[in-house]
Amino acid sequence: MKKLSLLVATFTLLALPLQVGMAQDNVDLPPEIANMESEGFTIVPANPNPPESSNFTFKLGPGSEVRDSVIIKNLSSEPATFYLYGADPTFSQQGTKAYKTRADSGEGEGQWITFDEPEVMLQGGEQKQAFFTLKIPQSTSFGEYRAGIAMEKTKKDINNPNITIATRLVLHTDMSITNIPPTKDGQINGVWQAYYFWISLTLFLVSLTALIWITFEENKEKAATKKKKSSARKSKASSAKTTRKTTTKKKK
Repeated sequence: MKKLSLLVATFTLLALPLQVGMAQDNVDLPPEIANMESEGFTIVPANPNPPESSNFTFKLGPGSEVRDSVIIKNLSSEPATFYLYGADPTFSQQGTKAYKTRADSGEGEGQWITFDEPEVMLQGGEQKQAFFTLKIPQSTSFGEYRAGIAMEKTKKDINNPNITIATRLVLHTDMSITNIPPTKDGQINGVWQAYYFWISLTLFLVSLTALIWITFEENKEKAATKKKKSSARKSKASSAKTTRKTTTKKKK
């Protein structure tokens, strides 16, 4: 029973990152994102935490970096090119949180975010996982920061080809810079998910090997005990037979 519990526990550990990976195939769009289908595209966190969140929250230390990803989708039937980038924070005229455009972003927190593929071509209806790196400068002071993760599409104005119209969606990214190790709250993400998988697989194989070895040793011990008992019975029977012969000779 103990051996079975060991095997089940290790297999459960191995299955955890697989469940996270499978969840990326069909992402349920949050209401505020799903209702933007008129924009012709969507962007959501690949591993939202909590599951219903449509934003990112990180706790990192100065000089640290973390990998994460988003799911982007072209909702139109036509192929289109999209731009992915980190947007610097600002405020609207009403005082609400806003983010600078791709052209206006400079040396702010948005530059801490870099995508592996800043320019992506998606066919009509195509969905893709896009990876990015968040790297905090070593000189960053402890405190709260924010940036935007933007997906943008541009097109020429029908009435005036000299005018370019940009449409974008932005995910809020809140960053708490502290002296804790670089992690993302409650979530195994990016390259750490791959490490977790291989470590779990190794533990599973080691446990399976140990289980086979323990079973082999138990069977070997049982066979030795059985053989020993059999030899003891034969020895006892032989001794009894010799005693009977000796008694018969004495009677004669």
